[in-house]
Amino acid sequence: MIKLPQQNEQSSVRSKDVKPLNLLKIFMVFLLPMLLSNFLQGLSGTLNNIFVSQMIGDKAFAALSAFFPVVFLMISIVIGLGAGGSILVGQAFGAGNLNKVKSITGTTLSLNFLLGIVFAVLGGLFLDELLVLLKTPDDLFLSTKHYAYVMLLNIPFIFLFICFTSLLRGAGDSLTPLLALIVSTLLGVCLTPIFILGPFGLPSLGIMSPALAILFANIMTMSLLIYYLKKTRHILAFTREFLSHLMIKISYLKIIFKISIPMTVQMITIAVSELLIVRLINTFGSDATTSYGAMIQILGYVQFPAISIAITVSILGAQAIGRGELALLKKITLTGLLVNLLLTGGLVLFILFFSDFIVRFFISDLTTIKLTKHILMLTLWGMIIFGFARVFAAIMQSSGIVLIPTLINVIVVIFIQLPIAGFLDNSFGLTGVWLSYPIAFSIMLLMQFSYYWFSWRHKTITRLI
Repeated sequence: MIKLPQQNEQSSVRSKDVKPLNLLKIFMVFLLPMLLSNFLQGLSGTLNNIFVSQMIGDKAFAALSAFFPVVFLMISIVIGLGAGGSILVGQAFGAGNLNKVKSITGTTLSLNFLLGIVFAVLGGLFLDELLVLLKTPDDLFLSTKHYAYVMLLNIPFIFLFICFTSLLRGAGDSLTPLLALIVSTLLGVCLTPIFILGPFGLPSLGIMSPALAILFANIMTMSLLIYYLKKTRHILAFTREFLSHLMIKISYLKIIFKISIPMTVQMITIAVSELLIVRLINTFGSDATTSYGAMIQILGYVQFPAISIAITVSILGAQAIGRGELALLKKITLTGLLVNLLLTGGLVLFILFFSDFIVRFFISDLTTIKLTKHILMLTLWGMIIFGFARVFAAIMQSSGIVLIPTLINVIVVIFIQLPIAGFLDNSFGLTGVWLSYPIAFSIMLLMQFSYYWFSWRHKTITRLI
């Protein structure tokens, strides 16, 4: 587990003396396993989509893409709750209070698993109405429905897995989630083509194959993860003591909600906006939906450094606050900005240079390939701006100041991105819809930096627990 130097009487002096290269080393040691974890998580989904596209067809890939915003909406909730829980775990871990670490973890896990069950049931009951609301193309409706039913079975286990790995990182452990994702990715990569082909007398499961592969991989990986943590005597191992904390404790729930609800609302807002964006895109036909699916896959990889860097900033910031080393916060922020410029910026250049090769992994139709490459050239640079905005928001959220940074993101999405997407749709068509992303990210960065510079850095920062 990675952690900054322990607090003592000289902590305030030592915090000022931390050299940029030393902090950069700490930052990268924590970041790289998490970055690789996110890459593997994305790779699992990408390979599943490639298997579907190449072994079943572009229409099947479009069907998966049509349901993606719904899954993203549900996962957004667990990401928000997990992020709030990880901030509290980080502060408790930084303060050396392992009992609070376990109690916060138990409360957050219990809440997320119950929510996963509720969402899976509601999603199954109202699936037809949801697909109609999304204006799912008629030629994709039935296949999307079959895939969606199986994917909904995954939701409770996805909630549990994402939340638990987030809390492990809050406790300073970014290596164990990496090991778990290696196992999950290998299982998914092996199972999806098997389910599609149906060898050895097994039935071919078609469009349902990737969802079933994810279901089996999640259950098996979570079981192995529980065994591994107990075997290594991890502080979050499922021992009898830890199991006694697997309940929703109101005292911690209130603090978790205080941080998580604004962050969850932000994630839901982004997810709902994605539903509205894909609704606009679907009106251009199944080719546009296919292009959207490829874009989401590619943008997902570019987001991995930006999101991982923001999580690292948040967790290291929370641990520093837990120890009272507030002088480190500015240095952590500057380190995050630098790493985002190098990693996210480098990845953007790489994808633009090899765009033709990359897009062909997902799409075979030449017209759709040309369209997707054009959209990439116009919008991909915005992910660097997105990363900068996430760093400023993350360092503020690590202190428990979540309302204003979250409100900024919500305002940008609802009152800037969506109106711009609608306006540019009327003026420039599909290209205009995609241009709304970098425009919104630029305004988001300006607003986050303004709040950070003129307000947050002048506040008195104290530990939440």
